[in-house]
Amino acid sequence: MHGIIHNPSYIIDLSKHKPLANGGFRAVFEVPEYPDCLVKVIRRNRLDEQGNFSRNNFIKKLRRHGPYRMFLLEVSEYFRLHHSEAARAHKTMPVAHIRGLCETTNGIGLVVEKIMDENGDAAPTMRQLIKAKAVTGAHIEAFDRFQAQCEAFNVVISDTSPKNYLFTRCRPGGPQWVCVDGYGEKVLIPVHSLLPRLNAFRNRDKFARLRERLLSGYQPLPVAAE
Repeated sequence: MHGIIHNPSYIIDLSKHKPLANGGFRAVFEVPEYPDCLVKVIRRNRLDEQGNFSRNNFIKKLRRHGPYRMFLLEVSEYFRLHHSEAARAHKTMPVAHIRGLCETTNGIGLVVEKIMDENGDAAPTMRQLIKAKAVTGAHIEAFDRFQAQCEAFNVVISDTSPKNYLFTRCRPGGPQWVCVDGYGEKVLIPVHSLLPRLNAFRNRDKFARLRERLLSGYQPLPVAAE
């Protein structure tokens, strides 16, 4: 869905829905208003009375955007990726597309592309595939392409938890991994955005460890008896 904007006249009641996933600070919801999208919101039980993350120190609680700084970092990185040479060459974006903002009963929601499987359900995460020992050669080949895409776009990876990567066959470009969280600069001076070679070196080390975890769930197909 394209063209979603911040609409203060309509509020999505999330009390009617169970989260699809919970992170440390954010929850992800499927809502009928946006059937091909997901809505990310800040988990209210992680906030203090002033609306800041309760575990933050005094300095962090002075930040102008409060807990929404997480959204700001993600949106900022998304804009930067769209301005990259790879985007201008119409290469497939290795991160989930951001569609806009919405009002919810949990505060501002970030509306993002829903990465789906062939049935229209949420695509499996790398963590789920590893746990189920359902990783195949197609997943590994797609991961190597994904790493090359991240290098082409100079994606700044901050968290390589396997739950942040979903596998789909329903996006342009064929079978692929998509990063849905854990990307973007988190330091004051964006050195990794400014120095692609440094970022690529850093990402290669992160992806090497992530690939090892992916291989731990690999089950070779049985060879048919002659």
